[in-house]
Amino acid sequence: KLHLECSGKQTRSDKTWEIQWEAIKSELASVYFIQKKNKVIGFAYFIHDNNFATYYSAAYERKNNTDQPLGHLILWEAVKNFKNKGLKRLYLGSYPIENLDGKNKISNIISFKKGFSNTLNFSIE
Repeated sequence: KLHLECSGKQTRSDKTWEIQWEAIKSELASVYFIQKKNKVIGFAYFIHDNNFATYYSAAYERKNNTDQPLGHLILWEAVKNFKNKGLKRLYLGSYPIENLDGKNKISNIISFKKGFSNTLNFSIE
């Protein structure tokens, strides 16, 4: 529901959501989220094995009254939890240089991810 609210449209088929849910139940994926007054206001979805995690998808309520960006809080908790579980690496994604213009959504996502590392594939050991 939150992903639909944030994007304003359905960006994936229902089958894709079912596949992601099955991965969570099989412990091949995890969702980290923040709640406010029992309502989820942000989440991030990760696919992982025993050594490696991949940041896959996220959604954050645009109008929130927090002093820190929700994505930063969630990603930091995920990094700490993956490290405690013994994972060695976290892949945040690629960033084609032509998308780093600072004017579009992709550029903002890249800037957010780069804020956690000097590379988007980094060790969490």
